[in-house]
Amino acid sequence: MPRPKRLLNKTGWTDATLRDDEDICTICLVEYESYFDNVTILLNCYHKFHTDCLNRHIAHTQRALQDAEIRRRRQNRQPPPSEETLADVAEEVMCPFCSKPFFVSTLTRNNFNSINLWPINPKAPIPELPEAPENLDDILIHTATGGTATGNTPSIMYRLNQRADDLDEIDHYYSFYKDNLGPRCPYPHMLLDIQIPQPTDSLEFIEMQYEAAVRNNNIAINDYSNATEYYTTFFEFFLERKKGITISPEDRAYNRAMKNKTRLILLETERVKTTIKQILDDAKTLLGRFKSGVHHIRDSVSRRSKTIRKKLSDHARNTYDRARNTLHRLRMRTMPNMYVRIEGGKKNKSKKYNKTKKAKKHKNSRKC
Repeated sequence: MPRPKRLLNKTGWTDATLRDDEDICTICLVEYESYFDNVTILLNCYHKFHTDCLNRHIAHTQRALQDAEIRRRRQNRQPPPSEETLADVAEEVMCPFCSKPFFVSTLTRNNFNSINLWPINPKAPIPELPEAPENLDDILIHTATGGTATGNTPSIMYRLNQRADDLDEIDHYYSFYKDNLGPRCPYPHMLLDIQIPQPTDSLEFIEMQYEAAVRNNNIAINDYSNATEYYTTFFEFFLERKKGITISPEDRAYNRAMKNKTRLILLETERVKTTIKQILDDAKTLLGRFKSGVHHIRDSVSRRSKTIRKKLSDHARNTYDRARNTLHRLRMRTMPNMYVRIEGGKKNKSKKYNKTKKAKKHKNSRKC
């Protein structure tokens, strides 16, 4: 059987651990058993091997390292190394697949089933995630010192304090942690299902989606804060001193994977919140512009209607005047010697009538 192709080394659970054509031990080139009980995963590179094959590789490498140290000292005419020196030389061994070093003393054998789970293995079945409580501060593994997603963790407060060398001071920060804490970080909480709204959606729907996005972001912030706190040396000392719990390399790898996973969830929630916030701002701006346009149209229609009414009034008045003048001219043509009274008083009497009256008045004055 040909040896599998060498893959690039990565930090984390790589495709080399998951692919079907890599289900053989790269030391003995024999397939793994279906239950994987006799399989060990190296936590520095996540490559897996038969435990017996890995033990033989470790023993062979350690003997070669110790023999090389003895020859080096003999060539340099130095005293032979002590047992402690030889143990230190043989402590660091290379991975037989990618040559990445790992420490033998921290190796946990037959650990495949304890490592092959979510989130260390991203393709493992995702467990049922808990629902977030109404008060988001209850998510934190410590008492909130500054409100949701804003308080400092005990490890941060410990680093900021200049008198942290005192054990009483350290116990004071330990008191912020809640009870029933184990060696592995709790699961992240379920997030609300959010639909990215469209700019044409109603403003109420966009605001509702934005509120849900803000809540999801606050949940993700608290979950990431827990995972970050679990991956600190301060918290490991707290568990060992106050709870009597020792963090194993598998637990540390789990907490590291949970920190990376919650960070990705946090980045996604921030992206969704920022996107919906931009849509909400655009919708509010569009609504404001629409209202301003409606007011402008109303004012324009009002001004135009006043202008139209004024034009109609002027047109009607002019039409009436023209009709009145036309009637006056017709009457003067048909009845020139008659007293014709036209609306408007004395000023509008016929010229013929005025001349006749003035002549009679002048004649009477001469007789006198």
